[in-house]
Amino acid sequence: MTPRYDWDRAVTNFCQYLPRSVRHWVVALQGPAHGGIARAVLPRLDSTEVVILADLPPPSIRNLVRTYVERPDVGFLEFTVNIGQFWDADHRGAMTELARWPRDRVKRCFDVWDANFGILFSEDPVDVAQRCQALRGMLTPHQLLEYNDDYNLTSALNLNCEGSAWTAYTGFEEFDYILPSGEVSCLPQSVDGQLEVEGWIVGTIPFGLKYGHIRRGDLLLGFDGGVVSTVTGRHTELCTDLDNAFARLPGLRSVGELGIGQSTAVARAAMLHEMGCHWHERHFGIHLGLGVELPETADPKRGATAHHLDIVLARGSLTAGKTLLAKW
Repeated sequence: MTPRYDWDRAVTNFCQYLPRSVRHWVVALQGPAHGGIARAVLPRLDSTEVVILADLPPPSIRNLVRTYVERPDVGFLEFTVNIGQFWDADHRGAMTELARWPRDRVKRCFDVWDANFGILFSEDPVDVAQRCQALRGMLTPHQLLEYNDDYNLTSALNLNCEGSAWTAYTGFEEFDYILPSGEVSCLPQSVDGQLEVEGWIVGTIPFGLKYGHIRRGDLLLGFDGGVVSTVTGRHTELCTDLDNAFARLPGLRSVGELGIGQSTAVARAAMLHEMGCHWHERHFGIHLGLGVELPETADPKRGATAHHLDIVLARGSLTAGKTLLAKW
């Protein structure tokens, strides 16, 4: 049975993310999946107009963006399920128009619907932001980090972050427009070791939707100098799909992000979902981003690709020498 959470508190927490400068919100929903969110959130906003993006022809989506893009008092608030994986090419192309909308007026909630809204926003975002800032302060002095899996001593990574700048994503920065939020990230100089994945793979290729929670022994990745060098494991279909993705998109092998999620609400929500969702990357603990790098930390000399995959680890510990930075 799905646990019940205080929806009124969740809505209050959610609304803290919304900039006060926006007086009118264009709210994108997906019909019945967001009925409860519509009834709870819309009355808290000053002015709204609701759109069902899947029902709009591509020219209408483009016109919507162009009509409001220069209006500083208008924002775009989006709730989606499966991030439009089943849209046709014309719809996906029209949605790229949203890149023209200033990020400080955009909030996008991927894979958020009525069944998980209450738990995903059950945590006060100010508390999450404070944890992110505190962790960023702890990380900054350290150059060499180590990930260990207490359940498998052969699964360990050496993470070289020398010279890397750490960025906090709390949902309150202008550049952080994806909710729920809560992580600290950098572009590591190198990643080396063996990783037995227990967790999820989410991103622009729907591994999370297809494979969900990856069990111990299903997937083992070798890292050498910040690049995935080997793919093995007993889940042969998963390994084959990942190898094929690497063959077609060689830049996807490169580690473009070391992220440390700080949301305990996301960790609780993950227990209720078999599939991997976009918000899993904010799961308390670390994740490795493969492929396209975060614009705040990007290195133009790294291999380029338009895709990004996050390998989210369900358990482990992160240390710097004898200092324990995180355990989950």
